[in-house]
Amino acid sequence: MFISLTMKFRHLMEDLLDLETRSIEKTENLIRESGGTLALSRLRKGHQIIAMARTIRLLIEQNKEDEAEILLTLLEEIGVTLPAR
Repeated sequence: MFISLTMKFRHLMEDLLDLETRSIEKTENLIRESGGTLALSRLRKGHQIIAMARTIRLLIEQNKEDEAEILLTLLEEIGVTLPAR
């Protein structure tokens, strides 16, 4: 079962890691380019996406797919889509 589960979620894990990396880069760019006037809502959403992507990856690694599915749904509700989903 573990092998089939790994195959099922491999692409999703890659997409989540990519999402996390891109969100970190965008958040850092937003901070750097803001010149002291941060767009707090965009910054908050960036940090929320980073935290959710990390949490989903950790849940999948711990074989807690049901909890990961709930967070994936919440991630989609805030406007994030993943190619593997």
